[in-house]
Amino acid sequence: MWPTPAPTTPVWPTPAPTTPVWPTPAPTVAPTTPKWPTPAPTTAPTPEPVPQTCWHHYFSTRKGLGRCPGGMVALPGGTACSSYDECEDVCCDPAPTTPVWPTPAPTTAPPVWPTPAPTTRGHANDPHAEGHANDPHAEGHANDPHAGGHAEWPTPAPTTAPPVWPTPAPTTPVWPTPAPTPEPVPENCWHRFFKDRLKQGLDRCDAGQQAYPGGVACTNEADCAEACCFDPKPLQNKCWDLLYKDRLANGQARCPTGITMPGGTVCGSKEECETVCCVIETTVSGW
Repeated sequence: MWPTPAPTTPVWPTPAPTTPVWPTPAPTVAPTTPKWPTPAPTTAPTPEPVPQTCWHHYFSTRKGLGRCPGGMVALPGGTACSSYDECEDVCCDPAPTTPVWPTPAPTTAPPVWPTPAPTTRGHANDPHAEGHANDPHAEGHANDPHAGGHAEWPTPAPTTAPPVWPTPAPTTPVWPTPAPTPEPVPENCWHRFFKDRLKQGLDRCDAGQQAYPGGVACTNEADCAEACCFDPKPLQNKCWDLLYKDRLANGQARCPTGITMPGGTVCGSKEECETVCCVIETTVSGW
């Protein structure tokens, strides 16, 4: 048995594929959002103080009732007062009363005089007078055949009317209405001291002094000058005395911007307090 002869046709190797196989891409990393720092808490603004005037302490609370009770006159809304009770006394004045004059007595009417009697008709010596004896045409003449045979009597004088006397004035006098009794002046700083000084264009207290509330008790001008005014304490090196106090008095907030520090925070001057007492918020760099 002969062996199988080797094939004469060469066997070619399988060619490598021509389409390149791309490597699997690495997974895409999702972008991460940077975490921002928590902002500092916002400090609530300090409420502005209520101005010490009639409008803010009294008139604005009487909505629908009128500025003052009936029969009283309201002063200007900018009149100074420090509390509701004080403003109730200060801001309303009693209405002025009009005096009632007595009724004058009636005017006396002039008397009515009687009418004088008429003058006698016809003169005895006047030939042309009516009813003369020598006038043949006179009515009732003796030679007139048509005369009635009797003489005409003169018209009698009218009866004198009694005089009309004027009506006498009433004997009961009409007295004027008495003026109302003024109310007593309350014994406190407003009525006994501050009110008169403000009318004169002065401050409540002398220069350099500060005023207590108007309801503080005092009896006369000398007593009130001591009881109602006091010397202020010297300023201390802290935010309240050197910065906050003046800003609030001018109707401003304690700080224009930033975080407000406590009023007892120490600072040496107004310029330093503006930096120390009102802290500007800063952001962390790189975020």
